Amino acid sequence: ELAELYEGIIARQARDLEILREKCETSNRLFTNTEMAFSDLYLKYQKSREIIQVYKENEDKLLYNIESTEDQIEKMNGKYEAMHAYVEDQIH
Repeated sequence: ELAELYEGIIARQARDLEILREKCETSNRLFTNTEMAFSDLYLKYQKSREIIQVYKENEDKLLYNIESTEDQIEKMNGKYEAMHAYVEDQIH
């Protein structure tokens, strides 16, 4: 009877050990999947940062071009007004 008791305990411990091994394997797979997902997310984050940086540089260039164009328009309007005044003086 003592041998049967030990066999039962050993069998139960063997089942428990197998269950723990399965849980460990499952946890390792989940960890690996999580790690890969995080790595993928980080790569996407880095790519997004690079894209945003390029957009920021383009925005700065566009703002500079807008200011430059506005300055040119203002100068051209000044020249137009001067020529218009000159022509008006010549006509009268």
